Amino acid sequence: MAQEVELKFLIESGGLPMLDSLPLIGKRLRHARREHIETTYFDTPERLFTDHGFALRVRKNRKGRLLSVKQTGSPGMERGEWERPISKDEPSPQDISETPAAALLRGNGADGRLEPLYTVTVDRATFLVKEGMSRIEVAVDRGEIKHNGRQLPVCELELELKKGDPRRLFALARQFVEKAPLRLSFVSKGDRGDRLVDGSWGRPIGASTPNLISQMTAGEAFRAICHTCLHDFMLNEPALDQDADIEGVHRARIAIRRLRAALSLFRPVVADGDYDHLREELSWLSDLLGTARDLDVLQQETFEPPIHAGQAPLGASTLLAEVAERRKRAHEALHQALHSDRMRRLLFDLARWLDGGAWRTNGAGGAEDPVLTRASGLLKKRFKRLCKRARLLGEAGAEERHRIRIAAKKLRYMSEFFESLVTGAKQRRRFKKSVRSLESIQACLGEIHDAQARGEFLESLVTNIAGVESASRAAVTAFAAGVFTATESPNEKKLIRKAMKAFAAISGRKPFLKSA
Repeated sequence: MAQEVELKFLIESGGLPMLDSLPLIGKRLRHARREHIETTYFDTPERLFTDHGFALRVRKNRKGRLLSVKQTGSPGMERGEWERPISKDEPSPQDISETPAAALLRGNGADGRLEPLYTVTVDRATFLVKEGMSRIEVAVDRGEIKHNGRQLPVCELELELKKGDPRRLFALARQFVEKAPLRLSFVSKGDRGDRLVDGSWGRPIGASTPNLISQMTAGEAFRAICHTCLHDFMLNEPALDQDADIEGVHRARIAIRRLRAALSLFRPVVADGDYDHLREELSWLSDLLGTARDLDVLQQETFEPPIHAGQAPLGASTLLAEVAERRKRAHEALHQALHSDRMRRLLFDLARWLDGGAWRTNGAGGAEDPVLTRASGLLKKRFKRLCKRARLLGEAGAEERHRIRIAAKKLRYMSEFFESLVTGAKQRRRFKKSVRSLESIQACLGEIHDAQARGEFLESLVTNIAGVESASRAAVTAFAAGVFTATESPNEKKLIRKAMKAFAAISGRKPFLKSA
């Protein structure tokens, strides 16, 4: 097995001419070695390899055919890879006998049949860059991914470390990122091809469970969790441009929320000189997603239902127009941010920090501690702190209830990160009960908060609509009041009692994660 260390960048609009004009790369790119490559991906009829985080492919170029088995469940910059030349266009079970794919076939009783899924055809230009003692291959791919008459374009820059220090890889990448519209991506051609096959490319996807193992250190687990969250975010990005589908913004927002929860949980382990800046930048992105999401819900789930039901009174059109305009501006701001230099720098700086930040070498935070020891302690503190605050929930005001809700939601995300480490029937039951209780707390307090926030927003909206005559304003106010009444929360006391009951269910319970 070889350990592949690479960075992949999507070349955004206008990026190729800019790359060609850079002194660092332009001349080399014009004189680079060029080849046409056709790569076909294979799997069993049951999609055994895809489901277990591996990709099996055969690459054809002028040199012949090369079979590869690659890890796809590691969305960071390091992935396991097994390669060998073969003589035919399609692999046989014997060709993969010395790879993890063979163990999957044996362990799952598969009959060894393999079938082609999709083909990636690219024109590739490559050259080698020497950075000190390091050797880095630079490749520019242009082509498409094809499946049953459908296709997705490919326009990427890949930097692969052939020899030397990974920090040199980031140093070279930074020179490119600062001069051209390059966007770091953890979404491989295989990810895109798999979703082209099942029809899910461009559609929102739910949160993934990080693939953690008990032998990991706390630092390795933290990186795996963050890479998973970033991977989820990047898979949801294509859906963000589809204005009619509000789920894309929602799923992307959850991915960034989970990423921020990971940084919060592991703060004692990873806080260094870059930590606060990265958290601030993620907060900027989260706020943009949150504003767009709130207005999506307000328009499509709050205002439009009574309109479609033919219940639109006088004044509805004025209010709807105002909400639609605000939603349009929010989505425009989000779109501009996603394609901005600031966003490109954020993704690159975050990846560089995860894989080469000072926190990995300073030794002060316990990054080398066993993940079970460190994570169980961090989660235990969070649970105790939340339960202590929740004892006063019955007397808490709106702001304190909101803070408790946010803390419960973060703790739920934090707990879910470690699901793959929960072993044994008792621990599994404790894990499921804890997550269900936190979900219940989040839902109950969220319903109260959402009703209050909706009422305050509607009041502000009506008050600040410009150019509306007094008679029309009265109609707008009446319509807004009707919407609020139709969507207001059920009994607040009942929801608080239900939340307190959920808190009681987790208070003092034994932890679901055993320390090493």
